[in-house]
Parts: sequence; C-alpha cells; structure tokens
Amino acid sequence: MVRLTDERRFEVPAVVVCPEFTTAQAKEWINAGDVAELAQVEHLGFADIDSGHWPMHTKPAELAHLLAAAADAV
Repeated sequence: MVRLTDERRFEVPAVVVCPEFTTAQAKEWINAGDVAELAQVEHLGFADIDSGHWPMHTKPAELAHLLAAAADAV
C-alpha cells in the first residue's frame, strides 16, 4: 500500500478530467468530502471531455490536447 504523507503534494497543480460526469458534479463530490485529497489541492482545474469512461481509447487526440493545455496553463 502506498501512503502519501508529504503535504507539498497539495501544492502541485492538478486537473480533474471529467469524461462521464460534469465539472459541476465533480466539484459537488469534492465539496461533499467524497474526494478528500482533491479538496486540499491548491491549484485544481477541471476539464470536460465527452468521451465515455476511457478517453484515452475513444478520443485520444482530444485528451492529449486537453492535457497539454492544462500543462501549459501552469
């Protein structure tokens, strides 16, 4: 089992890719405490992609562009 203990991890920018759920739903889950780790991330972005569960298979180019844009935004 991996245990993350370094609090600096919350300073690393992150993006939630939303393939089968909306950004609003993801934020609702985070605010409700369902995803406690993400609630502590200082720079958290969200990206919607209408792709189904496996965007790397169904829309690989779109996913690559989305991730590249997220990386460029940092």
